Formats: sequence, structure tokens, C-alpha cells
Amino acid sequence: MVNPLFASVNLEVDIPWDYNQIEIDGKLIERSEFSMKMNLENPRHKYYLVINALDIATTYHATQQGYATEGNPLLSKNPSLESLIAHKIVWTKVARYGGLFYEDDENFLMFANFLVTLAVINNTKIIIDNE
Repeated sequence: MVNPLFASVNLEVDIPWDYNQIEIDGKLIERSEFSMKMNLENPRHKYYLVINALDIATTYHATQQGYATEGNPLLSKNPSLESLIAHKIVWTKVARYGGLFYEDDENFLMFANFLVTLAVINNTKIIIDNE
């Protein structure tokens, strides 16, 4: 086969198409483009907002009272309320684009909610032990 001038050699396809991989890739592209809006009708999405608000409140209270220091290396040891809120907003945006609120697979959302719940429980225990 002779390629026309300026044609790519990639036009010559000797490798068979992997239709399973094409289907998987298509689903990943769909996942990254839509279906990641937070839906407050979904209890897990609503819980995500509530537990993250509680995490901000308990973290801020514990650090401001001197009971604890922030363990997240992306924040200072004694973060301001504004930096805690900004961090949560940025994280939520990044996670949303990463598929956190994807309706067909909420395993990662359940795991994220579980981790933040553990942080809130820990913060609450520290506050109760020190007040």
C-alpha cells in the first residue's frame, strides 16, 4: 500500500480492534463529561455535604481551642475557617471531575463519606475529652 504524501503511517492498521477496550474507554469518557452533578435528592450526596460541613465545624473548633492540630498536610496546623472551607470546595470540585458523584458507581463516594465520618468522630471525641 502506498501512502499519499503527508499521510500518516497510522492509516495502515494491522492491529485488530479491541472492541471491549473501546467500550470501556467510551464509558470512561462519558463518566468524565457528565452525570457528576451533586443531586441533593440522593441521600449519599446530601450526607456528603452534611458530613463535610461537620468536619469543617469540628476541625475549626478543635484547632481554635488548642485541643488539636490539623492533620491534613495541605493545610496549616491551625487553619482559618476560610482555608478549611476553600479546601473543601476545591476538593469537592476535583472529586466531582474525578467521578465522585457518578450515579452508576457510588463506591468511591461511600468511601469518602466513611473517611470524613471517621474524622468527624475523632474531632468530636477530642472536643469532648477536652471540654
